[in-house]
Amino acid sequence: MIRSGSGLNGFALIALLASVAAAQERTDIRGIGMARTVNGPSRGIAALGVNPANLGMGGAGMISLNLIPFSFRLGSELIAYNTYNKFFTGVEGPGGTREPRYLSTEDKEEILAAFPGGVAATKFDFELMPAGLAVYHPSFGGIGVAMVEHLGTRLVIPKDYLAVPLYGLDSSGSDYLFDETSVSAWWWRELNVSYGMKLPVSLKKGVEMYAGVGFKYVSGYGMMETSRYHGRIANVREAENQYRAIVSFDYLIRRSGVDMVDPGRENVDFSLFPQPAGTGFGVDLGFVAILDGMQLHLSVTDIGSVSWNTNLVETYGDFNLEITDAFLNSVEDSVQYALRGRNRPGSEFSTVLPTRIRIGIVFAPDSGHLVSWMPAGLVLALDVTQGFNESMGNSVDPRVSIGLEYTGIPVLPIRTGLSIGDDSKLRWAVGTGLEFSAFSFDIATENLGLLFSLSDFDMYSFGMGFRFRF
Repeated sequence: MIRSGSGLNGFALIALLASVAAAQERTDIRGIGMARTVNGPSRGIAALGVNPANLGMGGAGMISLNLIPFSFRLGSELIAYNTYNKFFTGVEGPGGTREPRYLSTEDKEEILAAFPGGVAATKFDFELMPAGLAVYHPSFGGIGVAMVEHLGTRLVIPKDYLAVPLYGLDSSGSDYLFDETSVSAWWWRELNVSYGMKLPVSLKKGVEMYAGVGFKYVSGYGMMETSRYHGRIANVREAENQYRAIVSFDYLIRRSGVDMVDPGRENVDFSLFPQPAGTGFGVDLGFVAILDGMQLHLSVTDIGSVSWNTNLVETYGDFNLEITDAFLNSVEDSVQYALRGRNRPGSEFSTVLPTRIRIGIVFAPDSGHLVSWMPAGLVLALDVTQGFNESMGNSVDPRVSIGLEYTGIPVLPIRTGLSIGDDSKLRWAVGTGLEFSAFSFDIATENLGLLFSLSDFDMYSFGMGFRFRF
C-alpha cells in the first residue's frame, strides 16, 4: 500500500522531515511532564486550545510571553527494536558470520502478537508555537493570542500484511484482509484568540465559576487522508491440488497541498507563509467551577473543519481478480499492481478538526482535599480526554492521566505522571525546569521508560519551552 507509485509518500515524508495527536496540549511543556494532564493545571498562554476558561484564573504575572515552545512524539506499534533484532537479523554462524534464522510457528505467533487488536499504528506528531501572548487582569479576566503549527503523520497497517510473507497461501486455504489500512498526513496553522473570565454571579462562599471561549482561523497547507480501503487476498481449495486465488482491492486516498509539499512540482521556493491549500474555522469552549478549593474543569476544543481546494489529487485502486493455480508466486505481480494505484484529479473535500472533550480535576496544595501526609507545594491533577473523531491524529479511544507537580524546592519544580490511552499502554512522564518570577524554562518527556529499555523502543517524546512573565 505504501508504494503508491505516484508520489503518495512524498507528502508524508515531507511532514515527517519538517519536524503530533493532541491539539495544542503539546506546547504546554509543564503539562507534558505531568503526563499531558493539562486541562486543569494550564494557565496563561498554555490554556489556549486546552481550556479557554483557565485564562480567567490568572497565573504568574499579568503578562506571559512564550518563546517557541515545541514538542514532538514519534511512536510505532509495528515492531519494537528488540523484536526486529531477535527475528530479522539472522543468527551467528561459523566464523562470526550471520546466517538466516528459520522462524518456527511460535516465532511467527510472537511477531504477530505485536499487533494490538490486529493492527499496528506508526505515528508522528509535532507542535510548535512560534509566538504566543497572554494578558490577565482581575477586573476583566484574561485574553490570549497565539499562532500554532501542527504537523503529523499516521500509518495503520493490519497484521495480515506481515502474515502473508510469514505463512503464504496455505494448502488448506487462506484468507487475508487489509480493510483497516490507513495513511494520513497533515500540516495546518491556527491563529487562536481566546478569552476567559470569572462569571459575575453571586455564589456561596468558597464557590467560584469561570467560562471561556476561543476562536481560531485555520490555514491548511497539506492534507492526505484515506477515504476508504478494502483489500483481500485469499486462496480457496476447490478440489485436490486445485485452487482459486482472489485478489481484491478497492481504495481511495485523497490529498491537497501547497506547492512546496506537492510531489508533482519541482523547483518550488520554500516560504514560511505560503498561500494556503485550505482554510477553516474552529471554536473552543471552556468552563471551570471551584468548590472549596477543588477545581473542576470542562472543555470542548476544535469544533470546526477545514475545506481543501488546491492541488487536489486522488489515488485510487479498483482491482478484482480471480486466478486458478493460486500459489503465491503466481499472484505476486497482480498484488503489486493492485497496491500501486493510479492518480486522477480530485475534487474539493472537507476535513473536520480533531474535536475533543476534556474533563479535569485539580487538588491544589491549600485546598484541604489532599491527605495530611502529602507535602506542602504539591499539586495533584486528573484528566480524562475523549476524542469525537480520528481526524488529524485524533483518537476515539479515551485517555486518562494523573499528574503531580512539587514546587517545594525553590526554582526547581518536579513533575511526573502516568497516562493510559491512545495506544493502550501505560506511560510514565517526567519533567522539570527552572522557575523564576520573570522567567521559566521547562523540559519534559512522556515516556521515561525508554531510558531504561532502549531496545524496547516504541515511542520517543520530548518537549522544551521558555516563558517570560511581567
